Amino acid sequence: MRRSFRWKFILLLSAFLVALAVMRLESSSHAQAGDPLSTERVWSDGFFVSAALFISIGILSLVSSWGGFDTLSYGASFLAARFTRRDSEHKSYFDYVRAKTAERAERRKLRDERGGAGRLNSPDFIITGLLMLALSVIAMLAQ
Repeated sequence: MRRSFRWKFILLLSAFLVALAVMRLESSSHAQAGDPLSTERVWSDGFFVSAALFISIGILSLVSSWGGFDTLSYGASFLAARFTRRDSEHKSYFDYVRAKTAERAERRKLRDERGGAGRLNSPDFIITGLLMLALSVIAMLAQ
């Protein structure tokens, strides 16, 4: 549990660092242009960019773990086999999906045997992104 908390804290810290970097970049670019900019808007924009980034990473990771990109992966390996004149490892897409499903199940089993606690999951990224989105809305409403 403690290890898991540490990774989630690092994830949250990185989200705040991304937000701070966006805030600094936006405020410096507006300062150079001489435009007045409200502090609340800078905070809102920084938190929103961080939220969009972390929610996107979480959703892409979730789709990938469900096998959402298997078709693209199979197509790339099929195309590479055609250009290199090698035989394809899998004769059909269904063989490829069956092999990938078995491979994922084996990986999950090994991870669970080693004690999968401390691993960041897709929901961790999505929850962090939603927290940053909430902070963005709060900063936007404070204007």
